[in-house]
Amino acid sequence: MLKGIKLKLHPAAILAIGFLAAFDMDGRYTLLLLAALIHEGGHALAMAASGKLIDRITLLPVGFDISYHGGVDSYAADIAIALCGPLVNLAAAFLFSSCDGPMYDYFVGVNLTLCFFNLLTIYPLDGSRVLELTLEYFTGPDRARSIFMWESLVASLGCFALSVKTASMGRGAWSMFVFGYLLVCQRKIATLNVKKCNRKSV
Repeated sequence: MLKGIKLKLHPAAILAIGFLAAFDMDGRYTLLLLAALIHEGGHALAMAASGKLIDRITLLPVGFDISYHGGVDSYAADIAIALCGPLVNLAAAFLFSSCDGPMYDYFVGVNLTLCFFNLLTIYPLDGSRVLELTLEYFTGPDRARSIFMWESLVASLGCFALSVKTASMGRGAWSMFVFGYLLVCQRKIATLNVKKCNRKSV
């Protein structure tokens, strides 16, 4: 625990770290980890700006999950928190795009990948949070959860099927692991509590 913040490690994350570390022959895993930390730093900055307090940080196979409370309770603030991670990755990619060298190119590519990957509307990625909050604003919590649950399931099934096809062609076997994990995560949506709070629109 770090200053009241609980730190957790998902069991599957251990396998992911071991797999990546075993093949980290030229420091690319370090750059991947750095890009992930930059991503979470974007979320943390947005949380701090809206007065949120972090309760728990969980390391997942696909990144980090941050639980928070307090601060400004509005749709705009929560959507901003979800989007700041991908946007910071996009900014980092733009910043290093003018640098020469294969490692710089890799770092730019990793940041772009994390940016667009996290915008997928699959739980628990950032894009799914944006979609859920948007649906909740227009349709209410119960209706939003129903739509969001089925959309996330269909999207995860489609991405997993595509990853299996890609892996069968001898490319991107790691993506099958990632989308397989996301597919397993879909069973958790139905058990999540629908937070019926009086959020402000801004």
